[in-house]
Amino acid sequence: MKVFGNNTQEEFGMPHPDAVDVEGVVVVGYDPKIDKWLALEWEKNKAIWLVGGGKEGAESYPDVAIRELKEETGYSEFSEQVQLGGPIISHYYNEKKGKYRRSYSFAFLFLLDSKDVGLQELEEHEQFAVKWMEYNLLREAIKQTGGGVEHWLAVLERAHDYILT
Repeated sequence: MKVFGNNTQEEFGMPHPDAVDVEGVVVVGYDPKIDKWLALEWEKNKAIWLVGGGKEGAESYPDVAIRELKEETGYSEFSEQVQLGGPIISHYYNEKKGKYRRSYSFAFLFLLDSKDVGLQELEEHEQFAVKWMEYNLLREAIKQTGGGVEHWLAVLERAHDYILT
């Protein structure tokens, strides 16, 4: 698997004393045929999110990314998976779970065909729909989501840079 970007650790957000440690991934999807980016629209408040989730047991980070992509979006077929740099430490408030988090994660880009979607396998608290958006609209929508999205914006920018190379 390719690695694109600097392999050094990055840190985002402000630490919180009640933060719970988690390990996981952030996933960016892109369909080159339609030049659009994958997003999740939270049904509760119409906020736009990127795909992401936690590591289970001894899973590798690339495997977590594949699993989360399939579960949250229904996409399981991809032409390329790219690791977007090194580890990310992110401090944020998880609105879905009502907890502060200190996340150790890796980000991945998947090249997808938006027509090859399967069924989502959402957890009870995951109430969102898949959307395909233009890059600038997705960036602006993520900014409107609120605090704790700095790492998403950095990851999205790195994915965009990869596509432009």
